[in-house]
Amino acid sequence: MRNQGLSGAMISLMMPKCTQRAHTLSVIVPVYNEIGTVAPALEQLLKKVISGVAIEFIIIESNSTDGSRDVVLSYRDHPRVKLILEDQARGKGYAVRAGLQVATGDIILIQDADLEYDLED
Repeated sequence: MRNQGLSGAMISLMMPKCTQRAHTLSVIVPVYNEIGTVAPALEQLLKKVISGVAIEFIIIESNSTDGSRDVVLSYRDHPRVKLILEDQARGKGYAVRAGLQVATGDIILIQDADLEYDLED
């Protein structure tokens, strides 16, 4: 049986390009009386780059009494930092929930400023 119709014709199917949406990672960093570790932790975090992922850092400072707030304030103009200043310490859970309210990422991590968790993880 002979193919009648499109014999010899070239058919080109144009598929729309799949554009992969970039992901955003929100890193929530609660801070309370962490003067010995907060600056090194933030410096290391802000150097992080992940291909195809935008990273925002949400720092929640809970009215520290040891000078941690002054360190945190030095990052207030950093383009990847959102800063929340609490008027009193209400605990880590409260700080994390405050960070979650402003996070825009589709991936969320919590990183303590006391370097309890390895920053390479």
